[in-house]
Amino acid sequence: ALTVLAVFAASQIAEDKEPVYISALLSFGNLVSHKQSYIKSALLSNSLWSAKKVWGQVMEYRISKEYECIASYMTKKNNDAAQKEDSVKSGIYFSVLSKIVSDMAFYPVDKVWCYEFILKYANEGAVEFERVYQIIVDYEFASFRLKQEPKQAFKYYLQKSGKKRYGTSNLHICIGLSLNYIGELKGLRDTLLVSRSWNKLFRHKVYRAMLKVKADKIRLPLWQTLLNGSAMMYSITGKLDTSTEKGKLLEESIRLDVVRSFHRYSEEEQTAIINILCTYASFDKTVEYCQGMHCIAGFLYLMYKSEETAFNMMWTLFSKYQLADYFQQDRPHLKAAFYQLNQLIAIFLPRLHSHLSSKSISSAHFASPWLLTIFTYTVQSAKTAAPCLVLRVFDEFVTSGSKGLFKSAVFVLEHFEEKLVESRCDGVVKFLAEVPKTNFFDDPEIEKKYEERIKKYPITQELLDKLASQHKELYNIAEKRQMPAQA
Repeated sequence: ALTVLAVFAASQIAEDKEPVYISALLSFGNLVSHKQSYIKSALLSNSLWSAKKVWGQVMEYRISKEYECIASYMTKKNNDAAQKEDSVKSGIYFSVLSKIVSDMAFYPVDKVWCYEFILKYANEGAVEFERVYQIIVDYEFASFRLKQEPKQAFKYYLQKSGKKRYGTSNLHICIGLSLNYIGELKGLRDTLLVSRSWNKLFRHKVYRAMLKVKADKIRLPLWQTLLNGSAMMYSITGKLDTSTEKGKLLEESIRLDVVRSFHRYSEEEQTAIINILCTYASFDKTVEYCQGMHCIAGFLYLMYKSEETAFNMMWTLFSKYQLADYFQQDRPHLKAAFYQLNQLIAIFLPRLHSHLSSKSISSAHFASPWLLTIFTYTVQSAKTAAPCLVLRVFDEFVTSGSKGLFKSAVFVLEHFEEKLVESRCDGVVKFLAEVPKTNFFDDPEIEKKYEERIKKYPITQELLDKLASQHKELYNIAEKRQMPAQA
């Protein structure tokens, strides 16, 4: 019935071109397009949308309606609407033009004519240049957002990522515009070859875009590039100084953890992982070895089957990505991470946070293996050495750092929120501990959901830094209270 109604309405409108009905049909088409695409297809097939005069009529009709609403509001406030016209004219034209152009992006309208349409009515309404620029960028972004071509998506991301809502001085916007005129850039990755500054600014963003399109083909070489896996920093010795009691205990601890966690793998593979960890412990005298490090070493080795590559990548993770901070004595950085995660749960999952707080449960009770191993601890329980969700989590971490790790943690909790809220005190921790034994981390459907959900968590480095500062302040206050009173 709706399809017949839509086609009938479109055919009637094509004859008399009444703007009130056209405007209503535009809204109707956009309203149903997400849920019932066949209705929109019926609307798109009508020649109505290519008629330039029609769009002008709709624009003028909507502007007149906006003026009527404002005049009515001014009358109720006992003000003269005419006196206020100059101050509101630009805002009305900008608002209506933005909506009309947004509609144009989804209908067969000539692109060049659309730009002329924007400039005509922007000039008529005295719309500021910055706002005109924003309308054009939004139109182009809407036109391309359904395509999977990563270079275009990256270009419009740059054009839209100014620090100010309406401004053109931001470096990202300038570079986004300049990409239109660099003809030799055949692919997204070529943008990193323009200059060192471009490489430094956009390296991680470009790699993230590439991983979303063809992760299986480029994942391992890309990780190796980001983590300097091909650069030989240290040779694998696989030995510790066992002449001391400390060295003997350390080597025995490494061996026990590796054999217990990777018992399904061959003795040769276990020995390789032990060699990586012993070599790391011999070079990093601050951390040496802590439980959890064997999961990362094992995961990297099983991915690359090379002791040297796995070790060098692990070294970069612990130094450049500051993962070693989590393993320091007394774990101050890990405690700060627990505080950050607690606050993120309060922000994004308030119902779960309330339940956990009522049971006196914090992220310290269940999130240690998530943060210490980047979720690679799940490999020891998985059917394969590379569960698809663990690969995606590792993608996020190497391209986004700790932001990606916290987003992943929030995703896991959100996915199981209903079951966790219904659980008792001891049930929450027990349930989360049993998750790796299920098919959760190796389920393609969960992987797709992960890709969709993490985009909606606005976890920025600025937010994490602010939470870390809060934790430090609270820690200092608590420490002062515990100090004995001085005489």
